[in-house]
Amino acid sequence: MSDVAIVFRRTAFNKYSLPLLLGIVERACPGLPTYITDSVESVGDFLKIYGRVVVAYSFTTIQLMRTVEELAFMRGAFGGAVSFIAGGPHVTADPEGSLAAGFDSVFVGEGERTLSEFAVGLFGGADVLSRRIWIDGNPEPVCIDDYYPASLRHGLFGPMEITRGCFYACGFCQTPRLFGRRIRHRSIESVLRGIDMANKYAGERLYFLSPNAFSYQAKRAGEINYEAVESLLSAVKGRGVKDLDIAYFPSEIRPESINERTLDLLGRYCSNRKIAVGIQSGSLPVLKRTGRTSGIPVEAVALARKKGFTAHCDFIFGFPDETQEEADESIELMTMLIRKYDARIHCHFFMPLPMTPLWGSLPTGLSEKTKKALLTLRGWGKLDGWWEDQERIAFDIVDWKRRGLIKV
Repeated sequence: MSDVAIVFRRTAFNKYSLPLLLGIVERACPGLPTYITDSVESVGDFLKIYGRVVVAYSFTTIQLMRTVEELAFMRGAFGGAVSFIAGGPHVTADPEGSLAAGFDSVFVGEGERTLSEFAVGLFGGADVLSRRIWIDGNPEPVCIDDYYPASLRHGLFGPMEITRGCFYACGFCQTPRLFGRRIRHRSIESVLRGIDMANKYAGERLYFLSPNAFSYQAKRAGEINYEAVESLLSAVKGRGVKDLDIAYFPSEIRPESINERTLDLLGRYCSNRKIAVGIQSGSLPVLKRTGRTSGIPVEAVALARKKGFTAHCDFIFGFPDETQEEADESIELMTMLIRKYDARIHCHFFMPLPMTPLWGSLPTGLSEKTKKALLTLRGWGKLDGWWEDQERIAFDIVDWKRRGLIKV
């Protein structure tokens, strides 16, 4: 029996990434034991079986403080018998800060190849935990056809990534900085192999993961490859998948991709009748400052409603230098979309995230007027989101940078 095991820490924020990460380790090193834990206290139970336990995290900047506190607890409770590794958006943005926070090895960027190398080395007794930053030296990006969000050992199958990377460069978003703007798409053959791999899920519900549902097999921003999208959807349905979700969480559809033809494809092949639409602001100056190129897409929301879809519209408040007039424009647009097109609103507060152009910018706190308006819309049953917590965390992030917890 192996004397070392990897225990993946599961949270509400990384549950979709765990099937992929577990699957990478299982494929690279089948003999290495892997586990999942929902609490740090249970790590002690694994030490009763294994001489050494590696606790693995995948997290964003939002979870930084909680993660640091958990590491400190486990260091005190379990001592040197436990080591810690991490990847994910925050680690990629601030690897040196992540090492300083207490991790023994961290993974930058795409982790498929580096995590595979780590797992093989760990199982073979190599020194892979000496405060190392793992960076994939291969100039070619990972081929997502070769990896699946599937842990057969643990019976987990997550949303299937069909497109990695983003053509756009919104100033508040990490995605194009994490994966670049060199877009990669999963082939239809790979999608079908993934469905067969998780055959007990076939006939139930499959979720696709993509920054923009209708960028599949597109070669440039603004392009829609209708034939490729329809071929994909048709092939999946032909494989016996009963319910297929696309263009809704954890994916979205950019407003400029909403038209008669795309909505007809959704209606014909997909089960979701809600679509996630990134509007972000009702103020054109705010959209311009943040690099959002879609404009204010009232016509897209109207067409979605006409075709029988409910638009679940993302809005962000608290952008740097946002004025009350600009916040009012967003409230007015949200109210109109609700009243006229029965839209729902998913409300966010701006988060200053490392690697983004707006990193280092100060959020604008919500005024009492704006808070009151948001609470009113929530009272109508038409607004959701955790913008209240995000406002607090956004200013925490500013403080973490000031204190040196974030080093970039």
